[in-house]
Amino acid sequence: MSAEPLTLEQLPGDALLAVMQYLCVDDLFACRLVCKRLCGLALDRDVWCRREVDSLKLRRTQSLAGLLRLAPCVGTMVVRLGEGGALPYATTTCPADRLILKCYGLGADISLFTQVVRNQEALGRLRTVVVEYVEPPYVEIVNEAVDVLLRTLVQSSSLESLEFANGWPISLHPFVCKSQSSSLKKFRCELLGSSEWLVNAVLGGHAATLEDVDIGVLYFRHWAGFVRGMSSCTTTVRLLVSLPRLRRLRCAALPGLEDLVASEVLTDLTLLVYDDDSHEQVVSLLQRANQLRRLSLVDVTATTDVDRKSVGAQAVEALASSGRSRLESLSLIDDLPSSRPLLLALPRLAALRELTVCDEPVDSELLQGISPVTAPTLRRLEVHWAYKDCAHAWLHSDAMGFLARNPMVHLQLQNPRLCGGVDGRGLCDDSDDDIFCDECDGDDDCSQCDGYDDRGGQCVPCARRCHPELLRVVRTELWALDKIRFLEYGSGNKGLCGLGLFGHDIGRCPSPQDHIISPSQWRWIHVPPVSN
Repeated sequence: MSAEPLTLEQLPGDALLAVMQYLCVDDLFACRLVCKRLCGLALDRDVWCRREVDSLKLRRTQSLAGLLRLAPCVGTMVVRLGEGGALPYATTTCPADRLILKCYGLGADISLFTQVVRNQEALGRLRTVVVEYVEPPYVEIVNEAVDVLLRTLVQSSSLESLEFANGWPISLHPFVCKSQSSSLKKFRCELLGSSEWLVNAVLGGHAATLEDVDIGVLYFRHWAGFVRGMSSCTTTVRLLVSLPRLRRLRCAALPGLEDLVASEVLTDLTLLVYDDDSHEQVVSLLQRANQLRRLSLVDVTATTDVDRKSVGAQAVEALASSGRSRLESLSLIDDLPSSRPLLLALPRLAALRELTVCDEPVDSELLQGISPVTAPTLRRLEVHWAYKDCAHAWLHSDAMGFLARNPMVHLQLQNPRLCGGVDGRGLCDDSDDDIFCDECDGDDDCSQCDGYDDRGGQCVPCARRCHPELLRVVRTELWALDKIRFLEYGSGNKGLCGLGLFGHDIGRCPSPQDHIISPSQWRWIHVPPVSN
């Protein structure tokens, strides 16, 4: 005899709360009118604690003030200054874990931000603040209100994360942090001449708790001269070296960092190289960095010298020189003139599991040189597409052979181009016209059409209509903008579309976690180990 289905009133509260977390705000408020039980559950903290409140995303029928009055708490509040509507955030009794403060225009009243921050601090849940200059971006805002906001943020004893994005704050009266107790674990602010005092204030005032520090300068700002007025950064380096819990750092290759990278605590390092004078510093630093688990090297040197030695080549040689490296993830955002230094170093990087390269070399030499013998622990190879050629043709020429030789490795391709994708759509021409000459009917070796036909604009693999999954890889950004974002933020940046290839049997993945790195942005294709 089958059991009677449970009624709504009989369902346990935990089960209802788990479902109600996914309801939109309108439906939640509607639940308040159904019955007393749902009315109480609709205002439960577990239903609201992960939600984001943003005035721009509210429907016309929704009131910001009314929502903040009814919500017991929220996960994130997005406060937009200069567009109106910020005042309800300054007086609300609804606590938030995270504030995103967006500033629109130079004439915005920054003091409202301070009111919002102080109000949320008093409510007791605030842990993260992100300050973002939206319009115009990358500006210097200088006034007394900024001073008050910065003091409030830096001297807070409850914040765990503080980030400044798309701009940098300037104080009329730089100060030393006098926080009652160290609390910040994560800090992000570009180290420039105008913000050096702020970086030093945070590093000194929250030294006991800081674990994740990002003071790297976006490369085009460095080229534009925004670093003018900076000191030699000796104070900043001294403060970084003194951080007892620092495990992740993103910064320029500053003199004096050798003592820091030799620490057993620091395991994740991103180095930004802006000029050739830093190469010797990078080599000296990495020769002592045996404890690192993750390393990203970003070379954005503005030079056209074809004879200059790649800092990436020097870096891998330095990493492998001791033979004791524990590096598990290596990212080289650098134009390597040859794959040879990297291939020679791989056997001595015995723990390397993930490898990322940007621009050259995405070539046959690199893919043919990687094998279970030269890189036995490698499980993921990510390349950033820097060619105008079709990724489908590359799949047939290089990638399929690589996956056949390395069935344990996942091959990931950022921003692939397909035939007909020069307009940014990234889709092959879907016409049914036969593009091959009468002699070959699709033979790759035909001397008449040479695998490509000007009339159809497609390579042979695309014309064959094999691997139709490739058609679902649609680029949403122009390549140039994607490259900038990749250089600035790394391979996890949202908005980039990627293609994932694997050769292992479906359902028998040796490292299934690699398939879920960013499931909404990667399209995975199974490439069986067969010949071209």
